[in-house]
This record gives sequence, structure tokens and C-alpha cells, in this order.
Amino acid sequence: MSKKSSTLTAEQIDKKFDDGEDVLEYFDLENPQVVAPIKQLKKEIEHKETIHKREGVSGA
Repeated sequence: MSKKSSTLTAEQIDKKFDDGEDVLEYFDLENPQVVAPIKQLKKEIEHKETIHKREGVSGA
């Protein structure tokens, strides 16, 4: 598989996919990055803030 250096918006990739085109060339399958869902990140932040408040840590 040859590496391409093109950038598309999410909307452009969606359109290509909807039109039946192969979109895998736009994704790095050799070095994938997993991003936690925002809800999970919010829960983690709230949890840390709660712990900081209990321990009396400022700046939370």
C-alpha cells in the first residue's frame, strides 16, 4: 500500500464512503490512535476534581 499525503474533511470522507469509494487509504492503519469518548473524559475529570476537593488540593 502506498502512502498518500492528502487531507480530507470528515464530510468529504463520508461522501466518498457513501458513494462506495474505498476510504481506507485516508486512515493510518499501521499506527492507529484511539481517542477516549468525551463522556468518559468528562467523568475522569469530575472524578479527579472530587478527589482533589476531598484532599484539599487547590487548582482543581
